[in-house]
Amino acid sequence: SGKSTPPFPTYTPSEATSFLLEAGHPLSNTDTSYFATGAEVYDQDEPSSWNPLGESFTSVEWQHTIGAIVTGVAQAGLRITHLTEFPDDAGMPGEYMLRAVKAAPDSRT
Repeated sequence: SGKSTPPFPTYTPSEATSFLLEAGHPLSNTDTSYFATGAEVYDQDEPSSWNPLGESFTSVEWQHTIGAIVTGVAQAGLRITHLTEFPDDAGMPGEYMLRAVKAAPDSRT
């Protein structure tokens, strides 16, 4: 009988693990306080590139400070190697990219 191949590569504990996060910078959201907590609920029905028919949907979003994100990644046992911020057209924070790694179990780094 034929064995099926998994759709994604399997993880073996002897390999290092990378984590990459690219997202809108929390300071780019001028609708709420940078330190706002709790969920924001949005009802939307506007057409967009991923919703061309403009179907109605509700999204629930949480905002996190850069400090909370970096702390969460570090507390998960990853070592942050890069944190880069990118400006928007007005020179304000627009997006950021964070890269972190978790060394292989037998690694000394």
